[in-house]
Amino acid sequence: MRKQIGTTAAGLVAALTIVGFVGLGSATRAQPLSVADVEEYLGTWTLAAVFQETPVELVLEIVGEDGEVRAALATALSPEPQLIDTITKTDQGLVLAYDANFSGNVLRIEVSVVLEDGALVGSFGDENGLFSADFTGERAAELAGIVAEAALAAAAASDVPSGPRRRFGSSQAKLDLGSGKQLRIKHGDMAIGSKDHESLLATRAGEIFSYTSSRTMKLLTDADLVFGDARVPAFNLAPNYPGCYGVWMKRVEDGWHLVFNNQADMWGSQYDPETDAAEVHLEVAELETPQEEFLVELTKEEGGGRLRIVWGNRAWSAPFQVE
Repeated sequence: MRKQIGTTAAGLVAALTIVGFVGLGSATRAQPLSVADVEEYLGTWTLAAVFQETPVELVLEIVGEDGEVRAALATALSPEPQLIDTITKTDQGLVLAYDANFSGNVLRIEVSVVLEDGALVGSFGDENGLFSADFTGERAAELAGIVAEAALAAAAASDVPSGPRRRFGSSQAKLDLGSGKQLRIKHGDMAIGSKDHESLLATRAGEIFSYTSSRTMKLLTDADLVFGDARVPAFNLAPNYPGCYGVWMKRVEDGWHLVFNNQADMWGSQYDPETDAAEVHLEVAELETPQEEFLVELTKEEGGGRLRIVWGNRAWSAPFQVE
């Protein structure tokens, strides 16, 4: 069984979105607000916007740490969540701003948000009026941890020692594909005995494994991957941009499939089948020794590699070729 869908956004739309969300990765500047000033905005928010009739999913997180307000923004069009360096409060709500770098051109991006009946509404765009869009958003049940993830990425980019790894979305499998290209899969940390594992065991044929403690698995590839007769190409979002996919596990009558979806920054319960890119068969093996923590492994094989997911007393895997 396989399913494949082409690029999800026109080149211009993708380029404008990347302008807005590929940040400089610099450390967060001192915030002018106290945590008490923004208490009602704290948490992880899943946002939905539309660029020229193209849906775009975003994740905004605002947290209070050690008396400091910090925020980050994640999108399928950026391989890493980006730190927001300025947060101010107005009579209407919050204004979050940061610098974005696109092909050497630095733009100042502003994100304006306000609470309306418990939902987050607002708009974002650059100060020069190159693009803008409205969005609506809902608060997630748990923190996604993208502020911590963005801080770690910024620290690594600046060669600054970072703090301990955070729980949500912090684990990563990586494989060198040669010629300077890489394959990466990021995932949250989930354990046996959790509600997430119970959800996995309860997944019925035809259903996607849905979980609530983190964003879905996220795949980033610099090269085209071929699983059997299904292709997962790089540049699915924009030319010369890494392939970026959400990765889901699907129960079928005879076992399990792996689904690659063009929406890469979705919460683990927000699967949208309309944006599926490919679906491939998973080999399933029973384990003698259970794996306590959810684990993703990428290993080399002739001509490509193998993607392996291990959790509980099972391992799911799929070989792939690199083109």
